Order: sequence, then structure tokens, then C-alpha cells
Amino acid sequence: MDVQKLKEEFRKAQKESVALSEKTREEILEKYSTPESFFESLNIREINQPGDKGFPAVYNFYTSFFTLPDETESFEGFEATLKLNANEQMTAKYGRFKECWLYATLPGSNEIIAGINFSVYELDSSYKNQTSFDATGHVIYIFVKVPYRGLGIAGRLLSLAEKKASGFWNDSLRILWFCEQNAPEKMTPKEYFADNLNALIDQCDRLIWWDKHGYKRLAFNYIQPPLNPGQFACDNLTLNVKAKDQKELPSFLVKSHLERFFTLAVFKGDRQRIDEHFTQQMQWLQAHDTIKLEGDESHYHQIREQFYD
Repeated sequence: MDVQKLKEEFRKAQKESVALSEKTREEILEKYSTPESFFESLNIREINQPGDKGFPAVYNFYTSFFTLPDETESFEGFEATLKLNANEQMTAKYGRFKECWLYATLPGSNEIIAGINFSVYELDSSYKNQTSFDATGHVIYIFVKVPYRGLGIAGRLLSLAEKKASGFWNDSLRILWFCEQNAPEKMTPKEYFADNLNALIDQCDRLIWWDKHGYKRLAFNYIQPPLNPGQFACDNLTLNVKAKDQKELPSFLVKSHLERFFTLAVFKGDRQRIDEHFTQQMQWLQAHDTIKLEGDESHYHQIREQFYD
């Protein structure tokens, strides 16, 4: 499908999804009065170990949103990462860590309408003395079924994950949060609109949503190594951090986070899979004291205009 056709298909699909979301919103508000009351009625379930009987359904739901081969984790890959939660050797080497899923189902039903996958990594004691944080966290995936968008579910699920993570090892962990996002300027127009059509959200609108939740881009060449053997690295992503009022971030915090995130969530604890992408980023971070933060709503609007001209 050519770019113009993709653009037309996305506009049509987006219009239909907005209409569906508005209809669902009216029905929900008629029954629950407020989006907050509806969210409180949802069943929130947690997965933090392999073999959970609910995970196959969650995984099938996840793959309906994330379809690009090199950005999609396998079922076995997720299970391997969850298994590491109980790995004492990894804990001894990297400090305490935890990967977790939260997912929401409708009241009185097993229908999944939203999910979030995140991880938390304890900072070395030497780093804790240099910063106000105890740990770093990574929002790996977050998604909401189309009819239920516009109700604030993603934001509430994000806040719930943050709250839950803060109590993993004590009652008030101070966590510096990261996430990865597509970088539209690194995408071709065909890639841009194909992903828009699949996710039913514009790439730049997604970035604006994260910006409103306090996330800024880190100004360095971020590349996610291959998630599994046979896959390729993702070089069209940016790493973002929840540091709304800061202009820069100490590089050692990013280095500590990526050492753990890449080794545990990407390589699944297999140090033999460390590649040039990992090594080059660690070397760059070691050579720099700070990393500038960038990106804002007006910048993302400008990028979007370039694709729609």
C-alpha cells in the first residue's frame, strides 16, 4: 500500500475509532457517572511470575497492538523475563529488580481492555548517595482497547503502576521512570502511517500524551538491541524520562538503568548476547557527565505537519 493510501486509510479508521470511543464513553458515563468510577469498577490483575494462567490472553491482547517484528516480544521472551524475578544470582549481581504486568478487565467479565508492562531496578548504593532516587523504572508497554480510549484509562493505569512499584521493597521507593517511544523523524512516511493505522493513534499524538505526563527525550542515540535471537535492533526509538522540570540528567543514572534493562528485559539475563549496540551506548554514557533533555508539544506538532503536508 502506498503512502497516500495509508494516509487515507488511517484517517478513515481514526474517524471510526473516535466515533466508537465517543459512543462507548456516553454509555459508560450513563452507567457510572464519571470515568473515575468506571476505572474503579475494573478488575485489576497482576502478573509477576511465569506460568500465570491469565497471561496467554494478555499476550494475545498485546500482540493486537504491537505487530512490528523487531519491536514485538515473544511469549517465551516475556516468560523468561518473568522467571528472572526469582533468580537469586541475578539479584546478587544487579540488585533487587522486578518485572510486572497489570491488566484491566471489565466488571463481571474476562474481557481485557487495557494493560501495562513495567520493570523496576534498584540503584547501586553508591549511586543512591549521588541522587534522590532509590531505583529506576521502565514502562515497557501500555495499551488500551480502542472503544475505551478517551476515558483516562491509560493515565490511571500508569499512575497505578507507579504507585504499586513504589512499594515493591518498602513503602516509598523513589523511582526515576523511563520509557521508549517511536521517533517519527527516524521513520519513513510509509512506516509512520502504517504504524498509525495499526495502533489507531498518530505517532506525534502519542508523544504529546507522554509529554503531558512529564516525559522528555534524552538527547543521545538510543538503540534497543535485538529482543531475541533472529530479530534486529530497533534504531527508530528514543529513550524518554519522567523529568518534566529538568534540563539534563546525570549520565550515570541512564547507564545504570540501561545496564539492567538491556541485560534483564532484553537479553533475559544472557550476558553472551551483549552486542555492539549495548557496548557503544555504555561507552558513550561513560564518556559523558550529563545528557540533555528535549522535546515538547510544539516540536511534535511541527514533526506531524511534515508528514501531513
